[in-house]
Amino acid sequence: MFLDFAGIFYSRAGVSMKLSVLALAVSLSMGTVSVWWNTAVEAYTNAASYYPATYTIRIEEYNRDNKLESTEWGTMIQRWTGSSMETTVLRAEKNGKDVTKEWQKRFDKQSSASNSSGGPPEGFDISPFEKKYFNNLVIDTGNIAVIEGQVAVPYSVKTKKAAAQGVVYFNTDGIPLNAVQTYSTLPPLVKSLTAQFTYLQVESAIVMKSFIMDTVVNAVVAVKRYKVSMVFDQWKKK
Repeated sequence: MFLDFAGIFYSRAGVSMKLSVLALAVSLSMGTVSVWWNTAVEAYTNAASYYPATYTIRIEEYNRDNKLESTEWGTMIQRWTGSSMETTVLRAEKNGKDVTKEWQKRFDKQSSASNSSGGPPEGFDISPFEKKYFNNLVIDTGNIAVIEGQVAVPYSVKTKKAAAQGVVYFNTDGIPLNAVQTYSTLPPLVKSLTAQFTYLQVESAIVMKSFIMDTVVNAVVAVKRYKVSMVFDQWKKK
């Protein structure tokens, strides 16, 4: 389901790069940010060894005037069996109505072998540290800025199917804290698509703490805005 949009982006692999704020500008000119980014990309596979034991999904639907029309949410627990993930829906509601059983059926169907090819369309799974898009990514070194002790690094990614631009915010240890990304190439009927990522350090890895996807769609008879929020917790190793 929407979990296909989420992933685990970073492991520091024991690299320590703490810098004083005063020395930051000089260090950045020496390529420190590139080292941070490369470390994040190379550590992606290690971070994928973790999974969130609990997570929540919230889906909000707005009309053309940005008025909230519908809310749906669910809380899930997961267990890694050694070869697959078992998901149990603890509670799900849509506009106050219990839809737990409906959500569980969707997860059960998704986990079956015949429905294992879900996920976003090709190119629309771009994220700052996605290894398969590393060669398509450009860091805007000319516009790196230090804002309230965080290093803001603009980037852009262009693939055959999609293009996106964003900013990653690192702390002075070189750990990514959050990122904001906007797509300039859009799927059919989509007017706008943005994503926000926040990260959390777990042991030697940085995993996803939350993910928000905000999109405006030209429906058949109306314009709709959808906001999908996901929060991940209790990360464990597989």
